[in-house]
Amino acid sequence: MRLTTIAVLLALLAVAFLAKTPKPLEPITIKVGFLMVKNDPYLRAMLGYSTTAAAVDIALQRVKKERLLENVSWNFTWMFPQCNEANTSGMTGDLIRDYDVDVLMGLPCAKTALISGASATYFNIPLISYAATWADFSDNSRFPTFARSVASVEQTARALIKVLNYFEWGQIAVIYTDDQERRKCYNMNNQLQDQNAGTSGKSLKFNYINGIVKNITDEAMDDFLDQVALQARIIIACFDQDVDKRRFLLRAYDKNMVNNEYLYILPDYVPRENSATIWKSSNSGNISDGRDNDAKKAFQATMILEWETIPEADLVEFKTEIPKLMRKPPYNCTKDCDWPDAQYGSSYSPYMHDAMYMYAKALDKTLRQDARQYRNGTKIRENCKMTFKGMSGEVVIMETGDRLPDFRLEGFDANGSREHFGMIRTSAEDLKVQMLELNDPYTITTIWNSRGGVKPLSIPICGYTGNDCPVNFMQKYLALVVAVSTIFAMMLFLVATLVAYNIHGRMQRKRLENSLWQIDNYELTQIDSAQSISSSEQSVKTTSTTNSLPSMFRKRLAKKGRWNFCYRRKEVVAVCQHNTAVQFTTQDEAEFRA
Repeated sequence: MRLTTIAVLLALLAVAFLAKTPKPLEPITIKVGFLMVKNDPYLRAMLGYSTTAAAVDIALQRVKKERLLENVSWNFTWMFPQCNEANTSGMTGDLIRDYDVDVLMGLPCAKTALISGASATYFNIPLISYAATWADFSDNSRFPTFARSVASVEQTARALIKVLNYFEWGQIAVIYTDDQERRKCYNMNNQLQDQNAGTSGKSLKFNYINGIVKNITDEAMDDFLDQVALQARIIIACFDQDVDKRRFLLRAYDKNMVNNEYLYILPDYVPRENSATIWKSSNSGNISDGRDNDAKKAFQATMILEWETIPEADLVEFKTEIPKLMRKPPYNCTKDCDWPDAQYGSSYSPYMHDAMYMYAKALDKTLRQDARQYRNGTKIRENCKMTFKGMSGEVVIMETGDRLPDFRLEGFDANGSREHFGMIRTSAEDLKVQMLELNDPYTITTIWNSRGGVKPLSIPICGYTGNDCPVNFMQKYLALVVAVSTIFAMMLFLVATLVAYNIHGRMQRKRLENSLWQIDNYELTQIDSAQSISSSEQSVKTTSTTNSLPSMFRKRLAKKGRWNFCYRRKEVVAVCQHNTAVQFTTQDEAEFRA
């Protein structure tokens, strides 16, 4: 009985264990349809098939190492519509209808990705891009199955506006090229204006905008610079090819437009392998045009805004491995991989790696949730929400399928070396681009050290023509200053005169009041002897009979010598002499006047 009970318990435990153990996923083959560009001399080194495709194999090696999708085998189909809309439309249909692919990948050209995106939406299959940057793909109502390992141009435009706002540049000019294929700069210009229009108050004023389509001539660049000299000092210059950046800045150098007044902001996505020495000549055969020093000086007048990526030095092993793998199965690339620029991984090869790895992780999650949904594009896109360390840096994919980017702001010093000024980050919470964060030791003032410490202004102090310099106050208002000064001087003179007159009047009144009790010496006429007193008396009698002393009294006083007798206003007065000099104070005089 006891043994039976134990056996039952063991059986129940075994059933419970088996119930909890996930069933191994059934083997499945995932068919991937790639749409790429091939043998385009302009796009080959940037994102072409021969320099990019093998990044998929490196990504799958990582997937295998991490033991993801162990039940999955892969079937790849490569097609090359280039950046042609008609070819893309037809080949997308072929991949979905004839090859029954489970996912569309590649799509380096955004304008053609729109076509494939519409088809993917209709059939609800995932579409994963490693290079399509247009803002249209952020709209999940139009492209619910779309995800990408690159950021939207919309975020780049916002970051650019943040830089302009940070340095208080409100008026700008824009020059951009339109290659009619990827249309990177064409879309950059459109987004810059759209994002500015959506900003409260429209922070930027576009003084001049010029787009150069296909044929980028020196004359077209010169025409733009001639117009800009009279309309702007902060220039957004977006070029599809690096060689045109150098050409443009040399034209500006020749026109003396790379001084401290001018600043050229060069927005881009992925830094090229030669971005650290972009000022060097890149003519065919590496033949220098002899203007590297001029170009080096010209690039000192620039700022560069790019995605934050892994340093190129850390990608050498990865990019060196790509051409090796391309010569092996299943690619067996020989002739197409013999081009000089096909001996190294492309600028976008890290993003192809991250696109494949992102899809693999999203597929793994989807299969574990519901193995029947492996082809559900909307579900795959939702499961692309993740963060991982990719070959292009830290990859943060939002639930919308968009990558959350960070940006680097850089420039060039006098030696032609890149300077890393700071970072602009994007918030994961609201997708808003944050303000520029300068790196130590750079500050808002020291960042201009290579330009003599002078920050360029939207409007120069003397205006765009140089004839509007601020006028000296005295020069501008000389007549007014003279008139006001004259009136002020006259008023001072009048006030001084009135004050002097008042003081003089007070002194005169005081002197008059003092004269009532003071007798000045010049009013007295001394009677010299006692004998003359008699004659004086006779004279006085004829004029006054009052206030006279008796004759005998006067004679006695006169003989004693202490008293003298004088005439004052025809009257005889006695004058007593004192041995002590008496000084009357102001209070004494006031008392005498009372």
